[in-house]
Amino acid sequence: MTAKEMHEKHYTNSWIMIVTIMMFFISFFASYFVSGNELSSAFVKSCFVLFVANILSRILVIVWNLTIPKDQWMLIVHGPPAVERRSVRMQKERKNINLEAEIEEDDEMVMG
Repeated sequence: MTAKEMHEKHYTNSWIMIVTIMMFFISFFASYFVSGNELSSAFVKSCFVLFVANILSRILVIVWNLTIPKDQWMLIVHGPPAVERRSVRMQKERKNINLEAEIEEDDEMVMG
């Protein structure tokens, strides 16, 4: 596994953990404050939510990786690659043609 693949794997795992911990806290505070459950009962229920959210998040990431190709995902995230405008490209080509013409003239003068 290359360093880039390891970095992507750690990045994905960290976001999975962030989402599951958020789900834990949301379920804990909702169970304790909104539903009025006891503290220990709210904590146990939230631990169950943490476990299930972690599994579901990993399944979603696996399905996501299988359905969306990496190139398409990079296109969605970063947008299309930067491409020179046609006018800029034409100016460069003209400059190259002019330089080649000057070199040919210099070669003819030296040879002739």
